[in-house]
Formats: sequence, C-alpha cells, structure tokens
Amino acid sequence: MISLNFLATFFLSFISTLLVICYILYFWKNTKKRFLDYPSNRKLHSNPTLLLGGVGIFIGILLSSLFVNILPLKIQIISFLVLCIGLLDDFYKSFPSRGISVLTKTLGISLAIGLTFFSGYRISSITIPFSSNPLMLSNLLSFVFTFLWFFTIMTIINFTDGLDGLAGSIVVIIGFVFLIVALVQDKKDVIPVIISIIGAVSAFLMFNFPNAKIFLGDSGALLLGYYLAFISINSFLKEVTFRTALVPLLAFIVPLVDNLRVIIVRLKSKKKIYEADRNQIHLFLQDRGWSKGKVLLTLIILVIVSGLFSILSIF
Repeated sequence: MISLNFLATFFLSFISTLLVICYILYFWKNTKKRFLDYPSNRKLHSNPTLLLGGVGIFIGILLSSLFVNILPLKIQIISFLVLCIGLLDDFYKSFPSRGISVLTKTLGISLAIGLTFFSGYRISSITIPFSSNPLMLSNLLSFVFTFLWFFTIMTIINFTDGLDGLAGSIVVIIGFVFLIVALVQDKKDVIPVIISIIGAVSAFLMFNFPNAKIFLGDSGALLLGYYLAFISINSFLKEVTFRTALVPLLAFIVPLVDNLRVIIVRLKSKKKIYEADRNQIHLFLQDRGWSKGKVLLTLIILVIVSGLFSILSIF
C-alpha cells in the first residue's frame, strides 16, 4: 500500500506539472510578452525563452499535497513566498538588462528563511567529531547556521541554472539520493515530498533539455533550492553530526565547489560576488570548445558519482 501511495504521488506530481507547463507554453508564449529571458553574451540560448517552469513545478507539488500529506501548511505558504520573490525578478527580466535589485531579492529570501526558522525547522545542535555529547545551539547560533544552509543551497541551485537541463537534472539526482537515504533510514515524513519533487522536475525536464522551450527562472531555481534545503534540515541536519552532515554535503559537493570557486575568482578580480560572468563550470567548459551535450553529460556524471558517495556515507 505504501509503495502504491508513492507511485500515485509521483504520477500526480508528474502529470500535473506536465499539463500546467503545456498550458503555459500554449497560452503564455503566444499571448504575453513578460516573463521572458532574453539572449545576451553570457547566455546560451538564441531566442527569448519563458521563465515560468517554476510555476508548473510549484502547482504540480501543490496538487500532490491535496491528496497526500506532503508538506506542512506553513512550508507550503513560505514556498509560495519564495516563488513570488523569484517571479518578481523574472518579470523584470522581461525588460532586457533589468531585474530586481540584489538587496531586494536578498531581503525577500531572508524573510522566507526567517519564517521557516520560527516555524520550528532549524539546526538545533552540533556534535563535534570524536565527541559523543551534542552541543546545543543558542537561538542566535541556530538561526545563523540555518540561514547559511538555506541561503547557500538556494543560491547554488540558482547559479547552476545556466545550461539547458542542468539545474533540473542536479535536483532530480540529489532527490534520488535523499530518497534512498530516507528509505534506508525509514524517514517516512520526508519521502512523499521527495517523490513529489522528483516527479514535478522530471516533467519539467521534458521541456528543458537542449534546446529548452522553458526555463526554471529565478522562481523555479529558488523554489527548488528551498525545498532541498528544507528536506536537508528536516531529515539530516536538525541535529548535526559528522555522518549526518556528509549526506547533503556530498550530494551538493559538485555545485557547491563550483560556486565557491566562482566566488573566489570574482573576489580576486575585485568584482562583486553576485556580478554575472562566464566562470561557472558549464560556461567555462563551453568557452573551451565543449558542446552543450558534452558539458551536461559530464556534470550529470559527476553529480551521480558524488551522490553515490553520499549514499555510501550512511553505511
């Protein structure tokens, strides 16, 4: 019965997202001019492309929640806030070379993380290696660690969304890693939401592999980063030990290291860390003659390998 519920959750999320994105592509692209990503010297597409993939994913997961208890109501409301923050930026991107300010976006993301923290989803303790006694964190330290984790994961998924199919593929792979670990460790409360995310993003990827008909947009990338950070906190990082921390850290290691490298390069070049350039690994490799397909396949393989190490770390 449980396995049937899981299958139902996957297909409901998958089909809902598929239908919503089909509707968006049919209706919005032909009648509206907003929520479009325009080509530039840093971007790889040649035609204006819709930025509403995150809307389809959100609705797919939301519809799944109506039939299966996937997410707490507070988290559904906060995830809608995250979606709206990204949609605001995506709307202004419809005006070439524009977008909401970094400060506005950061404040919006910080509000969402703060609401999550005060809803009870937080890193509450840390066990130092070679010590059996957990260190209970004060509210301030708990907030700092929780904020940094959410902000980091949301940022790296957003920064990784620069090649057709890449961010979505990474999310699906990490989703499967979390699913396997949750099944092994019998974390039944997070299994439905993981399956729902995998289903929704799998449907989105049908329209996002090269050459993409629709993009995640900031709304979709921030939303998926928020979901993954929430699952991490709720499953592995409530009470941090060396072993529990290895699962998400190894799962995210490829985009994490890439974005850390990009930040270091920008700081050395005396650029703002949020200033767009072509130092992301997917752009870096293409500038050296790699095809889109070769870059995508290589990065997917690297994430799968890191995911396998993540799974092995629990044994």
